[in-house]
Amino acid sequence: MKNKVIIMSVVLLLLSCGCKTAGIFGKSSKSISAQANKITQVDTLIASNNQSKLNEISELSYGTDYALNKVTNASLPVVVAKEMNTRTLSLAGLPPLDQQKAMTRMIEDLLLTNAIGKVELQNKDVEISALQAEETLLFNSKEKEINNLTALSEKVAMQNDTAQNELSKYTAYWGLGAVAMGIVSFAKHIFWTLLILVVLFIILRALSMTNPMAAAIFGIFQSIGASIVHIIETLIPQSINTLTQAKNDVTKLSNFVDNSINTIETTAAQPQAPLSGSK
Repeated sequence: MKNKVIIMSVVLLLLSCGCKTAGIFGKSSKSISAQANKITQVDTLIASNNQSKLNEISELSYGTDYALNKVTNASLPVVVAKEMNTRTLSLAGLPPLDQQKAMTRMIEDLLLTNAIGKVELQNKDVEISALQAEETLLFNSKEKEINNLTALSEKVAMQNDTAQNELSKYTAYWGLGAVAMGIVSFAKHIFWTLLILVVLFIILRALSMTNPMAAAIFGIFQSIGASIVHIIETLIPQSINTLTQAKNDVTKLSNFVDNSINTIETTAAQPQAPLSGSK
């Protein structure tokens, strides 16, 4: 229960950020926000139900006050009941005028032991029972939506932990982990691609001997393969020529540096001519 409360607190804190949260957390945040909106909708219905119950309380309190005022030479219990009901009515407030008239009519009918009054009272009982049943249904629905939100939050948290673990693999060894995993992934894709192409090539080659359509497809397939091979053959010599040219440039630069150093050393080793006028 404590963990559920903590999760709900964190979720509500994140959702209070509004659109910023959606921008950071993407689809997961939108799913949580949608689930939280369901709870908000149920809360709105619960608030409406509470308002309806308060209105019923106000109406019944008004009717009670009207009935107590009908008592002449009221005993002390009646006086106390009237005082207590006055406080209830002050909290609930007066009902609308049409409800006051309907309640006054029902009280008059009940005081006259009129069957119509009893029917009206039964109808009022039906309204109260409906509000109570609606309240129970809404609270059960809210509990269900809260459980769904908790489960969704736990799922998102688990996914986040998994993603964090995967991310740590890529950031391991100063990022070299990402390089290694990228190479492995690239090699796997190349392997499966070549395997599929080889299988297709064999199948088309076999079918091309008996099926004209397969032969046409095999011809297209063969032309594409030849083009790829030709491009590779073109690129490899150019790469070799580029490497050779670069090597020659480096050799020329090295020779130039060596010659410059030899010239400087030779000049420094030669005896210098004496200055004129010196003894």
